[in-house]
Amino acid sequence: MSKALIRFARKRLSIWSHDRSDREVQQLEFTNRDGVPDLRPSVFEIEFKDLIQAYAEYATLRNPPETSFGLNVAGVSRDLDRSPGKTGFRFTTDAHREVALRDERDLLAFIREIRRDFAERKHDVNKKQIVEYARGRLAHSDAEWLAAVERAQTSRPDSWVAKLSRPSPASGK
Repeated sequence: MSKALIRFARKRLSIWSHDRSDREVQQLEFTNRDGVPDLRPSVFEIEFKDLIQAYAEYATLRNPPETSFGLNVAGVSRDLDRSPGKTGFRFTTDAHREVALRDERDLLAFIREIRRDFAERKHDVNKKQIVEYARGRLAHSDAEWLAAVERAQTSRPDSWVAKLSRPSPASGK
């Protein structure tokens, strides 16, 4: 079975609306912090069964929305480069790849190809799933998750990851 190449959305689903042009999608979803087009978008080469794990680990670097999605860009022919991820988790560090795009025209063609069969490529994930996954890993004293919580408590104490160390409202603990 071939692996999926999952690109986790940076923004909400509405960014990909057919009301928006490919250029607007590029500007909203594929632009670097310095405002230039991202010609090396990140993807994770994973099995679909690992989607929640990959998103949970990826989401430790940001505050994810309540609902999000990953796009399977497999089959959109581009070269992939291995590039270690920066999540602090071995799984997503090893699974991280960058799509090698030649230029902005190639990026816009990449976006068009994804949009062509967007519904089939889209795989929903939500914050509840990743919080449950992370709490499960913490319940098993997973060293990587314990370290992620510790990092978050120091650098981003209001993040969802830092809050994992507090009792969940449902548990009453």
